[in-house]
Amino acid sequence: MTERFVRISVVVALACAVAASAQQVTVVPRSMTAPGGTSISRPGSRDLRWYPFGYGVSRQMQLYERGYIDVPSGASLTRIGFPKDDGHSSDARRVLVDFDVGPTTRTRDSIALDFAANFSAPPTRVITRRVVDLPALVPGVPGFWVAFDRPFAFDASLGFVTDARVHANSYSNVPFDYWVDAGSYAGQYLGLGCVQLPRIDLWRNPALWSAQGCVFNTWFTSTLPSPSGPAVLAVGTTAVPAGIPLEPIGAPGCWLRIQPLAFVTPTTTSPLRFVLTYQVPYSLVGSELQMQGFVSAPGANALGWLASGAVSVPIALRTGSRILLATGDAEAVTGWLGDDVGPITWFQWH
Repeated sequence: MTERFVRISVVVALACAVAASAQQVTVVPRSMTAPGGTSISRPGSRDLRWYPFGYGVSRQMQLYERGYIDVPSGASLTRIGFPKDDGHSSDARRVLVDFDVGPTTRTRDSIALDFAANFSAPPTRVITRRVVDLPALVPGVPGFWVAFDRPFAFDASLGFVTDARVHANSYSNVPFDYWVDAGSYAGQYLGLGCVQLPRIDLWRNPALWSAQGCVFNTWFTSTLPSPSGPAVLAVGTTAVPAGIPLEPIGAPGCWLRIQPLAFVTPTTTSPLRFVLTYQVPYSLVGSELQMQGFVSAPGANALGWLASGAVSVPIALRTGSRILLATGDAEAVTGWLGDDVGPITWFQWH
């Protein structure tokens, strides 16, 4: 009897081990690294201190567009997690929540300001009203996970929304700071183009990725009038942080900060604006493009050109997400977040 019990126990233990090993983790957006890693969102540049459970008694709905999550159709989502923001620590809290996940055909641009209207089919109540313990987010703790009571069946042909309702918390039911990391895709400044005034700079706006291709909508900011001659945007994949002096070709006080691979003409000249649209394979997500602008400026120097400062921008999945918010027990949306920033989310699935 004892021997048989031991054998059965071993079989059950092995089965459990196989089931556990089948669990996989994916990160949304896909341009981020695995939990605990360094993301290309430039940690500390953006963060959220109230999402998804910190806004007191509230309701927050997060949209994930189709194609954002790298999980096969038919997979079961079993946990959701969030990395902590590197620049803050947070105290442990307790919240009483319901949590729904459901399919959607909506996008960031078509999301309805009506919670129910964003579900294309009845949602799954993955957490039925219960207390969720939020751990202290301190150095050495990468983030936190919340296990679902029941899994959500994922359909890769659709997007999905998460709908978190907080009915009470351990902080007198008012908002508290609980810092999680968010993806933000602002460019990184590489250095000055020319010392002449007025200086020309590129607006370091986000790099956006969608199913239609990678879109860089980049423009100059300057008091310089629209050029009477050409203007170009140099694009490359290699930065030259120290800069290559342009004095030998007639532009003293100017530097080339990148190794150009291509030149793009402006979409509009008042203001100067460049839009790059093209297909980008997933293999390039996470790499960066370097950009530097050049504008015709007769009389500024012997060359007759001025250079903008250079920026490096990541090729990244567009956050593409919107967070709808309702305070208290209200059903009406009172605000939203998520034009170019969104929480970095972990999902465990099998």
